[in-house]
Amino acid sequence: MFVKKEKNMQNKRILSVAMLFVVGLMLLSSVSARDWYISINTGKGKKGTLEAPSKDIAFIINKLEAGDRIFVAGGEYKG
Repeated sequence: MFVKKEKNMQNKRILSVAMLFVVGLMLLSSVSARDWYISINTGKGKKGTLEAPSKDIAFIINKLEAGDRIFVAGGEYKG
């Protein structure tokens, strides 16, 4: 009976460590994601931030990584 309890505790520890590992990976992936902002009307430079959106869509596309999001302001974009 004592061996069974010890085995259960070991399984719980393994499960807890595995869950912490998965949560850690999820946090790391969300930290690396970035939001990019594009505005043809108010865009200045190439920062692509909310405060300084970019006018250059191609520049932003070339900078994208998995998990990134692009927010495009209304306007007429010509390429």
